[in-house]
Amino acid sequence: MEKSQSLNHVQEIQKVIYEKSLIPRDNAILESWKRCVQLHSLDPLVSKDAYILPEAKLKQHQEQLEDLMRTARFGLETLYQEIVGQNYVVLLTDAEGVTVDYIGDP
Repeated sequence: MEKSQSLNHVQEIQKVIYEKSLIPRDNAILESWKRCVQLHSLDPLVSKDAYILPEAKLKQHQEQLEDLMRTARFGLETLYQEIVGQNYVVLLTDAEGVTVDYIGDP
């Protein structure tokens, strides 16, 4: 995603979350944005350093979701084909927010 597109996206989220503006987006998307900010503290206006789990700990999370990951991989690849070349990454996370699989542009 270009920097201007990224900025526009952040501004769009800001309008929905903080200004309570109505915008023409699918309700599922709007609710997802609200959950990200309100429940998971994933606010695009606040920069945070990523925490990288040690490899052994990541393996534990992946092993717990082995069946799901095998099933979800097709969905990740299918979704990625819709956004390929736009500098996005599709993440599969567990209930704790740990990324257990991903596919995306470098």
